Amino acid sequence: ETTRTINKEIKLWDVINLTIKDNMAKATYLADSLKYEAESFDLVYAISVLEHIPDQGDSLAMREIQRVLKPGGWCILTLPFAPKEEDVFWDQDIYGRPYKEEPNFFCRLYNQQTLQERIVQPSGLKEMDRKYFTQKRIRAPGGYFKSRTPWI
Repeated sequence: ETTRTINKEIKLWDVINLTIKDNMAKATYLADSLKYEAESFDLVYAISVLEHIPDQGDSLAMREIQRVLKPGGWCILTLPFAPKEEDVFWDQDIYGRPYKEEPNFFCRLYNQQTLQERIVQPSGLKEMDRKYFTQKRIRAPGGYFKSRTPWI
């Protein structure tokens, strides 16, 4: 069973308070089939979530976000942004998926084109603002990588 947010005024995704190590795989798959009625929320946010959903799951999650937002509602996201789009795979167990012979999907780095194609367009939402902040170095199993993360 998923953990619910403690904020009683704004209902948020069941996914928000799940622990990454134990429940991330379940959380990412919940994002494309939220159990809430259409137009239920004034605000939906996903902080460092969508980029970890494999395949077309990020686009499906954005359609769900749009579905559960009330007209005039807000969606706040953070996503890793890079000059070149890239899917990052790790040679280890991750998000409940055991490492076998093929590397496991870890995350997607978005560029301007993929941000539009995979996040903005599938949702039908209007992008109101974008802010960038930089993480100096992110520790990864194979070393470090840099990322600029937009707040949308």
